[in-house]
Amino acid sequence: MKKNTSRIRNDFLEEAIKQAATCGWNHQLLLETEKKLGLQKNYHILLFPGGIKELVNLFEHHLSSYTEYICSKKFQKEKIRVRDKVKEAVMVRLRGKNNDNRMLMSKLVSFYREPANFNLYLKNLWKIVDCIWYLAGDESTDFNHYTKRTLLFMVYRSSLLYYISDQSKNAENTEIFLEKKIAQAMNLSKIKQAPKNLFGLRDKIPFIRLFNNK
Repeated sequence: MKKNTSRIRNDFLEEAIKQAATCGWNHQLLLETEKKLGLQKNYHILLFPGGIKELVNLFEHHLSSYTEYICSKKFQKEKIRVRDKVKEAVMVRLRGKNNDNRMLMSKLVSFYREPANFNLYLKNLWKIVDCIWYLAGDESTDFNHYTKRTLLFMVYRSSLLYYISDQSKNAENTEIFLEKKIAQAMNLSKIKQAPKNLFGLRDKIPFIRLFNNK
């Protein structure tokens, strides 16, 4: 029964991805997807008792799994610098399976901009950058763990916003933009040479306290 439910949830997500580019990530998406799959009315409640937020979480997990699958194989075969691994992982995630996720991600950004979804945005974005650093081979557990992820948090966020409005072929301009942001972040990372309590990152940045509770 669990396997069957898992399969239906995945089928639901695949169909929702097709609809979300026009419908957006909202309750209406649940109803439209339900109808497209020929499911009983309100069956989505059994599949996603957490509503649209649960479906969004599944989508984010789906993208992370895809990114891990693609990058793990590539990084094992080729000798790549850490900064290039980070760039590659970010671009794979942004582009998605169809190599053009712009409209879909634009709708997702609109969803996250709603005040009620802001905490979910912070938690998911932290998971994303944590996954990317893991793929890049980072195993730090000290203060560097937080500084690296905080910097990538800002890089990924700005790159996502750039990507959804990028009209260049294969999002080439986004890749150039991302390279510049990574270079800037690498310069900023030199703050690790300063005292560990500089800016009070652990205590004064609300979202870091939030992530620690995940």
